[in-house]
Amino acid sequence: MRFASLLGFMLVLVAPGYLRAAGKEERVYNIFADKKPAGTLKLVIEERADGVETAAFAVAVKVKYLLKEYNYSLRGYEVWKKDKLLKVETQTDDDGKKMTLKVEAEKEGLIVTTDGKQGLLKADAWTTTYWKMPAGERVLMDADTGKILDAKWEKVGVETLTLMGRQVVCNHWRVTGAVKAELWFDGSDRMVRQETVESGIRMITELSQYKRD
Repeated sequence: MRFASLLGFMLVLVAPGYLRAAGKEERVYNIFADKKPAGTLKLVIEERADGVETAAFAVAVKVKYLLKEYNYSLRGYEVWKKDKLLKVETQTDDDGKKMTLKVEAEKEGLIVTTDGKQGLLKADAWTTTYWKMPAGERVLMDADTGKILDAKWEKVGVETLTLMGRQVVCNHWRVTGAVKAELWFDGSDRMVRQETVESGIRMITELSQYKRD
């Protein structure tokens, strides 16, 4: 059972161009397991005038299934410049199994270090935090382990969701292959909703609070 992918609305409140301007925004998401409250995702995004974005995130999930209780937590951050991944650091506790991941962009590619073991990835990557809408050709990296997943994604279309009592126009994307996810992004290319199935349990992550400085 994995929840690294439990991890970007305000299109109708403010213009997307404003959202992409330099500044700081905080987003809180509710996580549901088969419609029951199961945890939260907290996301803080800071964007500089030069286009560098830092996204810090904290996920906490508790799910009861098959007479057992499953706990998952993920903390870390990503640094992007436009559509290029520059750095990732995460700490994961997957029901007692602890992992650390560090990724840093160098001239030769992405240096990926998982639990002290280092490797080189000669490709741009998108991670399973999914907080940022994908762009261009790249591989999908597991935000827990740093492994490259055999997955593809495609844009499904433009849809209107009701979020925090408002109608929001979103881009709907679908991930298939080794992992499967339905993802919705707002006019600022941030995730607002995610749907996955984990060990037969339908998981939904949905934006519930938003604040911008």
